Amino acid sequence: MSTSSSELAALSAPRKLLLGSGVLLLIISFLPWYSASAFGVSFTQNGWHQLGTLVWIVLIATLVWEAVRIARVAPVEGQRADLITAGLAGLTLVLGVIYVLIRLFDGSLGIGFWLGVLLFIVFGLAVAQLFQASGGQAAVREVQAEAAQRRAQQQPQQPPATPPATPQQPAAGQQPPASTPPVQQPPADTPQDPPARG
Repeated sequence: MSTSSSELAALSAPRKLLLGSGVLLLIISFLPWYSASAFGVSFTQNGWHQLGTLVWIVLIATLVWEAVRIARVAPVEGQRADLITAGLAGLTLVLGVIYVLIRLFDGSLGIGFWLGVLLFIVFGLAVAQLFQASGGQAAVREVQAEAAQRRAQQQPQQPPATPPATPQQPAAGQQPPASTPPVQQPPADTPQDPPARG
């Protein structure tokens, strides 16, 4: 058995379900999703239209991330990597649901649309299972706490403010030191006028 086959066989059930439904969704995106007519001209449109383009780009990013994990070159592993996969796949699912709702009002729906709806349901189940396997809300709170701690460590620490000096109070039974009176300057001698000569 090759290394890639053994790695695929070792994947958890939610990851296998997510990868399988994700690859099928990407293939189905090229099928006709709806058909319409304008000015007497009929045309069909696949899933790569308007918001659908963003849906499939995020889906490709999810599949690429999973491929990196299978190749064991991902920067993180374990539950943290599952949480990243669940986040990317969850974004794909939200955008996909919005895209499906938009397409409901576009002319005659094609085979690609109905297959896409079915696979999005399977994809959503895989996302929910993978999110629970990654630790769920507890894992999200842990990541948020670590991010807040890193931000706190990166901020420069301010030196503690020095409190203003307070005059020392005399101990019990002691008299406060007498204040020194200011030194009086002697008055300057007033020059007297010489006596007038007769």
